[in-house]
Amino acid sequence: MNVEPPDEGPAGGTARRDPRRPPTGDPAATGRRPGWLLLAAFTLAFAAFEAAKHQGWTLPAAAVGAALPLLLTRVPGALP
Repeated sequence: MNVEPPDEGPAGGTARRDPRRPPTGDPAATGRRPGWLLLAAFTLAFAAFEAAKHQGWTLPAAAVGAALPLLLTRVPGALP
């Protein structure tokens, strides 16, 4: 009886880990997260302010602009 070996991906078991990203416990990686969080919060607040100020078509455009990056990460092959 032929038993297939478990699928470990093309990299021999490391297919799920991105080699360009530092490990989770790396202090350099954890030090950058608060900055990105602050930038994201500022950008979200600025977009909400501008969409509320201009109204009209900017409200749906702001919603699509906020959701688009999340949707593109879910579609295989959409991002390089």
